[in-house]
Amino acid sequence: MAAARDNLGRQLRRLAPPCLMLLAAGLLALFWPRLAALFGWPPASAIARLGGQLTQTLAWLAGAYGLIRLLAILLWQGLIQRRSGRPVPRLLSHLVAGLIWLATGLGVLAFVFGQPIAGLATTSGVAIAIIGFALRDIIASLFAGIAINLDRPYQIGDWIEAEPGVVGRVVEISWLTTRAVTRDGIGLVVPNSKLATAPFRNYNQPSASWRDQVAITLDHGEPGERVERILLAAMNAVPQVRAQPTPPDVKIEALNDWGTRWQARYWVGDYGAMPEIRYAVYRSILRHLQHAGIRVPYPKRDVFATRLSERQRAERHHLDEILAGNELFDRLPPEELRQLALQAQPYVCPADLPIVQAGDPGASLFVVVEGLLRVLRPTADGGEKQIEELGPGGAFGHLSLLTGAARTATVVPFGDAVVYEITKADLKPLLERHPELVERWAWLLAHRQLRRQMAERGAAEAAEPVLSSTQLWLARVRAFFGLTADQPGQRRS
Repeated sequence: MAAARDNLGRQLRRLAPPCLMLLAAGLLALFWPRLAALFGWPPASAIARLGGQLTQTLAWLAGAYGLIRLLAILLWQGLIQRRSGRPVPRLLSHLVAGLIWLATGLGVLAFVFGQPIAGLATTSGVAIAIIGFALRDIIASLFAGIAINLDRPYQIGDWIEAEPGVVGRVVEISWLTTRAVTRDGIGLVVPNSKLATAPFRNYNQPSASWRDQVAITLDHGEPGERVERILLAAMNAVPQVRAQPTPPDVKIEALNDWGTRWQARYWVGDYGAMPEIRYAVYRSILRHLQHAGIRVPYPKRDVFATRLSERQRAERHHLDEILAGNELFDRLPPEELRQLALQAQPYVCPADLPIVQAGDPGASLFVVVEGLLRVLRPTADGGEKQIEELGPGGAFGHLSLLTGAARTATVVPFGDAVVYEITKADLKPLLERHPELVERWAWLLAHRQLRRQMAERGAAEAAEPVLSSTQLWLARVRAFFGLTADQPGQRRS
């Protein structure tokens, strides 16, 4: 409050000199006839007339000076500077002051000295028109800069697209130009007149979030619900996309000779991060399509769709290649992997519906081929904590498959997902042909337990050594599958 009163006092003190000058000049012009009579100068005398003209001229000049000072305090340094946050350019204030002095001079000639100003005004108008035509671009940019600073269609830090494909981050807004820097570090200077008269894009208004999209063409024969499931999972696998309040979606853009052109649409929180996010989305889509066994099609004319059997679907997912990357099966020969892939049972899992729940009995392992899954582990307070995300190629249920133990976590699809289940019945014939796998699996279970304990309690509180733990797991696996200790096998080296 005190600062506001001090500021008001300073402004009033700045207005005092022109006000006093105007008051003095006005009183002098008003009382000049009496002063002339006091000195004995008749009203018709040359001295009296000249004195009257001079006093009236002083009054006009004092009024013009007061008006210029009033505009400087209330408009230039007041309203506009407070709204824009920067001082008004001298060119504008001097131009307005010059127009006021010109109008004052014409008024003095017309009303004080009684001279005709029609011809002079015409000549001055022509000169002003010539000057204005020569400086039309500068004047247009100047007044456009004033409008931009008052209306604020963009601010420092906003990403704007002044021309198609040319986007820059605003770093300076002057009265004639706007300066920006592109993502490649190239300076961009745009006249304000162009931004005031032509449409441009502002990627930060009305909010910093905006929707981006990538296009992918897939074969006409791919079912729509399957493509949507894969693309949605791929986009949700990117943390920056999933963090946005608006979820991604999938639309069909066109049908052409190559196939069906899909649009994967997602929201971006900052335009500056768009290239990295788009790259991550493309990589995620390619990874999900690869695990789903879908390849980019080649040009064709025929459009057809066939319903695949479950066995064909398993082959299309290349489940054997996915299993080859799993630590449980990475040492199996290719023919065994293909046989195991054909025996696995596929399931389409709806979004947000748990596939397994912590504490449920189990004797199978699930392999993810499409979608994105959340792994939730129970906490001491009765809640759940997400410990992992599983995308295509991921697997869960190792402990249940090998020992019949209850599920240790709840697994929920983020969106629709497709998983394959491998059961104890599928695995037992494999063990009969390759009994040496038992010891390797026991060793893997011991290492998984050790990693989990180290993550939860730290290395200092790790459980018993891996060797002794392996023996315990070996006994559990053999008991679950009904194997004897002296059954032929091969020890892990």
